[in-house]
Amino acid sequence: MGKEEWRDIPGYEGAYMASNLGRIRTCSRLVNTRNGSYRKIRERIKSSRVGRCGYVNVSLSVNNKQETKSVHRLVATAFFGPSDLHVNHKDFNKKNNNASNLEWVTRKENTKHFWDSGKRPRLNIQERHHRFRLSPVNCGRILEMFSDGASPSDIGAILDMHESTVQRYLRKMDGKGIDYNKNKYRKRGDWVNSLNQ
Repeated sequence: MGKEEWRDIPGYEGAYMASNLGRIRTCSRLVNTRNGSYRKIRERIKSSRVGRCGYVNVSLSVNNKQETKSVHRLVATAFFGPSDLHVNHKDFNKKNNNASNLEWVTRKENTKHFWDSGKRPRLNIQERHHRFRLSPVNCGRILEMFSDGASPSDIGAILDMHESTVQRYLRKMDGKGIDYNKNKYRKRGDWVNSLNQ
């Protein structure tokens, strides 16, 4: 672990600083309270939490107003200057906010970096859309799996397509040798679990 270097965060000078190791601290200062008196803020490391998207956030107080900010943006702003670009984590770890792991990139570059990581299989965007027109091969697969007892959500998960696409096709085929209501209300996973028994 290298030496920790602290820099002022642009827009929060004198109030908050960011370190090259991805930590945020408050600066010791006097602040004006709502009732007109002053109180002393001591220098300390800010506690952080992980948000819904997996990024580390901190709460900052400016002019008696709380703001939640992403640590990676604060660190990048402090060490690389302010920018409207996106912050990329070079090692794909959203919790690693070291300055050496961050860089400013365009949205397109950030998305490409994510797909190149191999973390998530590239989805066929057309087939994931709920209005996608089915190929004859997929129509046959849907009918075969549904006849075997698969629910529309199971079929959608297996064929990597939107569940409503499967439901739309099955409703269209209702009365043409297919009883749509037969498996319509089965829970997702029932059919897959029955295959494993």
